[in-house]
Amino acid sequence: MNGSRIKAYAIDYQAMKVNIMYKDKFIKDQAARKFITYEIASQEILGTSTVTDQLIIGRFSSGLFSLANGHMYFGNEVFKIRYDIMERTASDII
Repeated sequence: MNGSRIKAYAIDYQAMKVNIMYKDKFIKDQAARKFITYEIASQEILGTSTVTDQLIIGRFSSGLFSLANGHMYFGNEVFKIRYDIMERTASDII
């Protein structure tokens, strides 16, 4: 995250994870944001991803959502954050 700016974060208290959205100065798409999922217990980064969906970026930026056990709820919509896939090590993936 060198030279990048954190735009928003959310804590999933049930899963004990922190989701951080930031703008990476090295991404060519100016509308895209990077997301990091950080596990509090092990103090490790579980995964990073680039998100270009403006609805998700807007909701995350505004904070108008609930985050519970890997599910981001806003209005009548839900977005699943796959912590289980992030927790797999590279040797577990075939």
